[in-house]
Amino acid sequence: MHRFFIDRKQEHEISLWLSPEESRHAVKVLRIKKGGLIRAFDHTGCEYEAKVCDIDLDGRVQIEIVTTLKKDIPIGFRIHVAQGFLQKQKMDWIVEKACEIGISTLIPLKSEFSMVNPKGDAIERIQNRWSRIAQAAAKQSGNLTIPQILEPLAFSGALQQAKKSNVRFLFHPYSAKLNLHQAVEKAASKTKPVDVFLLVGPEGGFSEKEVKLADEAGIETVGLGQNILRAETAFVVLAGGFKLLL
Repeated sequence: MHRFFIDRKQEHEISLWLSPEESRHAVKVLRIKKGGLIRAFDHTGCEYEAKVCDIDLDGRVQIEIVTTLKKDIPIGFRIHVAQGFLQKQKMDWIVEKACEIGISTLIPLKSEFSMVNPKGDAIERIQNRWSRIAQAAAKQSGNLTIPQILEPLAFSGALQQAKKSNVRFLFHPYSAKLNLHQAVEKAASKTKPVDVFLLVGPEGGFSEKEVKLADEAGIETVGLGQNILRAETAFVVLAGGFKLLL
């Protein structure tokens, strides 16, 4: 059964329209007809069985929720990642993997060595593209939730955001205080719920000044072995490691 994202604003709302993009995919690509059954999921972490009750002249699809199939159960751990801005395709890939892994929050990070620094209208266009990528990734992966993608933050802003979490680490391949196993053990020892905040640098990593500022803010450095990893690889290993091992 095909899955579609729905923007369900009220819990009691059972009849609603798919977005123009989702409607077009349903009608033009999947050839879904009136009376057909689909699966739908929303921002609340629920998945529903729904019936197509109408397709208007513009191709918009109206559905009616029949029953709740699944509900996301909080597991006591949430992962938030501040990722240094990467080149376009790499950052799009990060958004996709963030959704597949199941992190809670993704924060685009403007750091000292970032090669990309979008401003103004470009940020809105990028975030709209990331929203579409995240929805598509959730549909494909079967995840019931989509990561919240915040507006880009400077490094100082990310440090402020990190204060909301009770476990905080910065990936640094040189002179790291902890390895991944030790970092996961430290997070697992905390009383639930646990919010894990991870900072991952851009292609050039973090500057020594940024590492020092993080250390002064009580954020520990974590390494991933002797090999030098690409930024996007480090993101997957760190976020995926915490998600699987916690």
